[in-house]
Amino acid sequence: WSIDRLVNDGAYADGNLVVMSTKANKAKAALDRLSALLPGPHAAATGRCLVGPQCTPLAPRVMALPHQVIQNELVYRLTGAALCERILQPFRKLGGKEANKLFRKIEKKIEKRAPRLPRSQWRKACPFNVWLDPHLFEAFCEWRSLVPPGAADALLRGMRNFAGMSAPEATRSWAIDRRGYAT
Repeated sequence: WSIDRLVNDGAYADGNLVVMSTKANKAKAALDRLSALLPGPHAAATGRCLVGPQCTPLAPRVMALPHQVIQNELVYRLTGAALCERILQPFRKLGGKEANKLFRKIEKKIEKRAPRLPRSQWRKACPFNVWLDPHLFEAFCEWRSLVPPGAADALLRGMRNFAGMSAPEATRSWAIDRRGYAT
């Protein structure tokens, strides 16, 4: 295992670190440090929002964007966790009737592709791989386009579990402007 920065130009600081296998760390080499996998820190550092399939669970204490949280919770819902249902409930109502219908369709597709499993079986089953289905991800992107801009963000800010700091506050300790150096 190795501890690595998500944003190369940031310090080894809280929110900019992830534990990964040494093999994965070497494989990504000089790439933009998991920007496709963990867009939150990338967006905080660059101001650019990357939207892609959330094909891995969100890392703890790492800044996440609303679309990542929603994809994450849609998969975790398969464990039957009540918290996921409470988190997802307001998103089912965003964007009107068409968006609501599409959100339910996405939930059903996920259940069909990755049926409810106990967490002990998740490592073998890789339920987050459902997001690699282009039809499912396209449906999710279509749902996002039906949601009013900023609405998902506002909902997440209102939830204590996901209430976080703004990007400048969260990344201040990363010292990006000094390429991670303290002074």
